[in-house]
Amino acid sequence: MTNIAELKIDTGKCTGCGLCVKVCPGSIISIGGAGKAAGGRTPI
Repeated sequence: MTNIAELKIDTGKCTGCGLCVKVCPGSIISIGGAGKAAGGRTPI
């Protein structure tokens, strides 16, 4: 499968609120160990 989009997260602006995790289809975004959003390697 070829990725048609690339997920880039600006961790400097991330507050760790988790809103992006709630609205992201396919559970591609998660809150990492540092309390910041992290993107997986799942194709989107």
